[in-house]
Amino acid sequence: MNAFFNNHYLLSLTFEHNSQIDLARLGRVSKSVSEPALDALYRKLQNPLVLFSLLSPLDLERNTLIFKLQINATDWDRFQFYSRRVRVLTYTANKNGLISPKLWNDIALTSPSKAIFPGMHSLHWFSGAAVHLAQYSLLLMHEGLTCLEIEGWDEPARLFRGVSKMAPQLRKLQLHSSNRTRDAADEREIIFLIENVRTLQEITVPLPLVNTKTMDVLSTAPSLKRISWSERSRADEQARNIPSCSPNFVEGSFQSLKHLDQIFDLRTLCGTPASLWYPQNLSALQCLIRVHESPGSLIKGFKTICRTFPSLRRLVIRLSLDDVDALHPVPTNGALRPFMALKRMQEFTLLIPVAVNLTMVDDDLDQLAKSWPSLKTFEISYAEPDLSHAIFTPLTLAALFPFAEHCPRLRKLHLHVRTDLPVSRQSTPTTRFSKTFSTLTLGCPVIPNPLITAMILSRISGPNLKVVRCKHHIISPQGRESWAEFAKLLESFVTARGEERTRASSLAGELAGLKGANLNNGFPLPNSVQQDPA
Repeated sequence: MNAFFNNHYLLSLTFEHNSQIDLARLGRVSKSVSEPALDALYRKLQNPLVLFSLLSPLDLERNTLIFKLQINATDWDRFQFYSRRVRVLTYTANKNGLISPKLWNDIALTSPSKAIFPGMHSLHWFSGAAVHLAQYSLLLMHEGLTCLEIEGWDEPARLFRGVSKMAPQLRKLQLHSSNRTRDAADEREIIFLIENVRTLQEITVPLPLVNTKTMDVLSTAPSLKRISWSERSRADEQARNIPSCSPNFVEGSFQSLKHLDQIFDLRTLCGTPASLWYPQNLSALQCLIRVHESPGSLIKGFKTICRTFPSLRRLVIRLSLDDVDALHPVPTNGALRPFMALKRMQEFTLLIPVAVNLTMVDDDLDQLAKSWPSLKTFEISYAEPDLSHAIFTPLTLAALFPFAEHCPRLRKLHLHVRTDLPVSRQSTPTTRFSKTFSTLTLGCPVIPNPLITAMILSRISGPNLKVVRCKHHIISPQGRESWAEFAKLLESFVTARGEERTRASSLAGELAGLKGANLNNGFPLPNSVQQDPA
């Protein structure tokens, strides 16, 4: 027992699962326990003001926080006893309160060291204006910083140039600025940062900064593995106004890239040779494809993606229509066939506008499921709420059977099916989802016959299956009633079939034991049990 309390590593692993209240109490015990407990308590600090209050009591002045008293050496000793334990620091102005420039100035004038959090490796700064971070970045950034996330900035020149000099080992950079337009100064300083931080592995930038110049510089980053847009700037309205990048990168670009988040223009996508694009070992692609003409040309664009990135394992495609008449849906027969070439596919998502009518039948998905034995997640749904409840494909519940038969690793499935249509084929006794399958999302706002639907799904589902409706449907009161009735029936059918399987398994075990006993004793078996039932 003494050896355990003397092992700081084991104590740290144990304290990771304790609450903050328990860690605060453990911090008051003996030194062998208090040190790892305090390390765990302050490892991830959600509010820097908790430690700033150790320097001096805080006061509110013009809606900003300032120090009441002057800071002395004793205050800094108390502060550093806790601040050296911080590894991840998060500051949210709306939640924690806005820090006054006076407070930063007092810290800068009295701090005995350059970095006030010397052990910090991740900084997440969420503020409407990160100007103070630019002014006092010397207090927060140091050579050990590897992850930086910022929302909002006012002085990119001071901030980004400071990052490249003070955090040369930066590996992950996330920038969020949803309310800003493209700015030439921002673009120049982002490029400066990328060119000078050669260890960068992941970068997230706002859509206004996704352009050919930025991508050209990123293509030369030796360690870059992931390029993403900011999640706060994914609106289609913004994406339509951002010029798509011309794929004119030189040979040897993006050698380490594994995940790409990009905007493609369909005309550019179909008209560019694949040899000029990214490395063929790309494993994840998340893209927005802008369609300027008939959606029937999507097949050619999909073929280009599959030919260019043959090693994809995760693919997310969101379609955005420009200058296409949304009142007259255009069918696209065989649009999914090109994806059959991606044999390593594990996660597939296709989000389409209502104006695109993907014409699919159950057999199309059968061929697709056979081509993807490692599939874990599959989704085809609308990119926006469907007000008319239009179903873009005549798929029946039989479209689910191939995934249950050929995809043993499947966990989530999202399909728009017609529960009012008769199934194109019946399920077999072996048609059943694996134990890992957990969520089935049906894109039908109303279930006309809950009893038949529940019976069909209970044959192929396990006890842990969760069936939900598509969140993009605006459901009517009639639809809510049909879904509620379906949920009750499905639960009862699944329970009954589970009990039936348990009884059948028990009887099979007893029969096997009886056969073995008779054979060991030399007794002949009855004709009815000489052969196992089919």
